[in-house]
Amino acid sequence: MEEKVINLFQRSYQLAEIMFLASSTPSSVTFIKADMTGRDVENVLTRWAGGIGVDPEPVMYASWKAYTLLAKGELKGISKTPLPNFIHGCPYAGGLRDQRYITSCSGWQNDKVDLMLAALFMYSLSEEVRFHHAGFSYQSENACINGMKRSLANSNSSPIARHFNQTKRWYVEIETRFSPNGKFWIEHQCLPEDPTISLHWDVATSDPQGLIGYISKQVEIQGKYLRKRPDSPSAKITIVDTDGTEISIMARSNWSEIEDW
Repeated sequence: MEEKVINLFQRSYQLAEIMFLASSTPSSVTFIKADMTGRDVENVLTRWAGGIGVDPEPVMYASWKAYTLLAKGELKGISKTPLPNFIHGCPYAGGLRDQRYITSCSGWQNDKVDLMLAALFMYSLSEEVRFHHAGFSYQSENACINGMKRSLANSNSSPIARHFNQTKRWYVEIETRFSPNGKFWIEHQCLPEDPTISLHWDVATSDPQGLIGYISKQVEIQGKYLRKRPDSPSAKITIVDTDGTEISIMARSNWSEIEDW
């Protein structure tokens, strides 16, 4: 049983690793399974994901969130940081406890983004979630090309163009040992008519709407269900970071090759 839990934590950690690597946003994550008392550790994994950040504070906060819930979180059902009436607990969102399992994330200006990610990683402990791509939007084609060049520095492949209507989109393939598929992509799209700066992660899972519904319930923000199209996400949830960047998780039902689109 212990080996199974370790493997689950490792699978979810690898999801975090390649997501944050693709978006160039190092974040600290913690996974805990409480023992039978609910108040001590049976298994734990806590690490930087996506590289080591310049600011060391996320390591402290991710652990503080998780251990706050280990100490005082509900033994049955779901609880989240911050916990009411616990003066020694972490005052920030981003920790989630579901029965004996605890996940936490830290590294984002808006701690609601931390919670959105912690909920994704919690869901991935019980259901397989595979990372497909990270997407960036740009207001000019020049900025888009410069962003693509940065991705190409870590790629052995040429960019794949998949333009849609008036939107120019390129995908850069990145090889990885942390995905069963052995790769993920980084999307760069030019949206000159849209001033919004955005980042999204696109994942594949058997029940995309179930995943987004679960995250929506935890962050108390309504997700969106999209028109189903082949090789496209069918659900998403978005939170605006404090700098105005729209941060989204999109979910699709199948993991497909960009070349086949």
